[in-house]
Amino acid sequence: MIWRREPVAGISRKRGDTPRSLIRRAWVVVVAVGISLSACQVEEVEPLGSLSAEEIQSAGVEREARLIAASRGLEWLLDNADEMPPGWAPFFLLRLHRATSEAETASRIERVIRDDSAPSRRFPLPDDLGDPKLLRSPNLMSVLFELRRRKAVGEPYEAQAEVVRKLLESRGQQFWPRVRLTQRIVYLYQFRELGWEAPFEFEELVRQVGMSAKSRQWRGGAQDQPTLYAITHLILVEGRYFQEYVDPERYKSMVPFLLLSLKRLTSEGLRGERELDIAAEILASLALIRYPDNDLTRDVRKRIIAAQNPDGSWGDGDGVTAGKVHATALAVWATMILPSELRSDPDLAIRP
Repeated sequence: MIWRREPVAGISRKRGDTPRSLIRRAWVVVVAVGISLSACQVEEVEPLGSLSAEEIQSAGVEREARLIAASRGLEWLLDNADEMPPGWAPFFLLRLHRATSEAETASRIERVIRDDSAPSRRFPLPDDLGDPKLLRSPNLMSVLFELRRRKAVGEPYEAQAEVVRKLLESRGQQFWPRVRLTQRIVYLYQFRELGWEAPFEFEELVRQVGMSAKSRQWRGGAQDQPTLYAITHLILVEGRYFQEYVDPERYKSMVPFLLLSLKRLTSEGLRGERELDIAAEILASLALIRYPDNDLTRDVRKRIIAAQNPDGSWGDGDGVTAGKVHATALAVWATMILPSELRSDPDLAIRP
């Protein structure tokens, strides 16, 4: 899928034109206008061969800045893996493993993920996983992550997973109506990875997000965060968090919303972790659908790089907080250059 705005030529009658030929020429213009409108007037990105020497040098500088920023952020995450909230390290780092093109970096990530001796690498499961109170607890998602971690590293998990699955199945009619749309998208991904039957279809979630985007007065920026997060999570979940690229056709009508929000975020400034998170998720989502860079995306990425802390992290405050871990992981997603083929997951059950 190539996103571009095509030039539209005017119609003028030439000597020898027949009515039929005029109709054919008019039809070409109609089609060209349709292509232009469907692309939502996104500016065409020039191929590298057509750039000036200064522009090629600028592209090289930007690439180098991205590589340095992503590398420093990843180093911070790896160095502080034991300080992350319980259970966070395996899945944030595994997603970065999929997106890196460097074998040496991938090997270091694998070593850190496999070395799960630190208590922080695990989330402590509640004693009674069948307690309905679990469905009202913010820890439910962490429980699902821990079950997936155990599955990935070859630890016993089936008995505990079955208890949670039955709880969700028996209480689903009361539980799912209370779950926000973005969270439903993430739950669907967890169900898929655990091999459970999902209570809703991905296509239905795409339809709901599309309707949400069309039914509101779209302004862009922070006030549209619920819908923005729903769009980016759809793309991330369909791509299984950097396991594969995503067909852009499904999201063609949503891309203008993402670009509008990037523009508004830059005008308002990336003032905090939340604005940084949504900008980074938009850039990562655009990369997964292979949307070409333009002046806007490059400007947002420069702002993200400029917001990097001296120690390589992103976010506010001192120490290794949940906000800084999340902001840093997403900023690395936004700054790293995805390879032509995403890396497959390592077999974590095999110890090196």
